[in-house]
Amino acid sequence: MRFTKPPITITLLARDPGEGKALVAALEEGRRTGYEEASQALNLQILEQRTEIANLQENTFRAISNQFGNLVEEVRRALPALALEVARRALAGIVLDSAQVKAIANETLAEIAQGTPAVKLKLSPHDLALVKELANEFSHSYPDMELIADPSLHSGDCIACSPFGTIDARLAGKLDNIANALL
Repeated sequence: MRFTKPPITITLLARDPGEGKALVAALEEGRRTGYEEASQALNLQILEQRTEIANLQENTFRAISNQFGNLVEEVRRALPALALEVARRALAGIVLDSAQVKAIANETLAEIAQGTPAVKLKLSPHDLALVKELANEFSHSYPDMELIADPSLHSGDCIACSPFGTIDARLAGKLDNIANALL
C-alpha cells in the first residue's frame, strides 16, 4: 500500500472479531510458556549452584578439619620438648633451701637398702653446707655414710654411691628421663 500523504494514525482492524481474541490468547500463552520455561531454567541453575556451593563448603570443611588435625598433631609433638625446655631454663641456676636439699637426699637414699655400708652422698658445695647434719640423721640407716662436696654438681643435684652401684639423681638426668618418657 502506498500513501500520498503520511498517515496520522493507523488502526488495524481484525477481519474476524474472534481473531483478535485468539491473538491475545496466543500472546498470553506465549508469555506464560516463556515464564514457565525461564522459571524452570532459573530453578535448575539455582539447584546446580546450591550443589556446587555445598560441595565447596564440604571440601573447605574437610580441608580445615585436616589442617586442624595436623596442627593438633604438630602441637602434640612439640609440647613435651617445649615443656622440658621451660623446666630446664626455670631450674637453671636454682638455689634450694635446706628442706628441699634434705628431700632430694631422702629420695635418692630411698633407692639404697638401709644398712648398706660405705654409702657416699655427693652434693654441690652450696647444698652440702646447708645439710651437714644429714650424716647424723642417716647414720643409723647407712653406717659410715660420707657426705662429699662435688663442685661439678649444681644445686639440686645428688649422687649416692654404694658398693652395689650408683644412684644418679641430678636434675639434668631427671629431665632427660622425663624427655625420654614423653618423646
